[in-house]
Amino acid sequence: MSKLVNNNDYYLFIDKIQFCQDFEGVLNNFLHIKNLDVYVAGSNSKLLSKDIISEFRERGDKIHLSPLSFKEFHSNSNNFDEAYNTYITFAKCL
Repeated sequence: MSKLVNNNDYYLFIDKIQFCQDFEGVLNNFLHIKNLDVYVAGSNSKLLSKDIISEFRERGDKIHLSPLSFKEFHSNSNNFDEAYNTYITFAKCL
């Protein structure tokens, strides 16, 4: 909170908030700060439960992101083999 020193726009990116006790209350507190945009990332089932979605209804948007296809990933590389090996390594994590 000490970083919000003026009326400038601020952005807060949070990942793994489900590991914070009472994270719903933490998020609710952040939502009352007018010049702060909060972005929460997570794939935990508790974070995505219907109860949480209901609690924050009309105070946020849900954005679904898909991983890049290999074609999209390779478009930023000149080396097919290296791009393929990197892609296949991280695709296993999905």
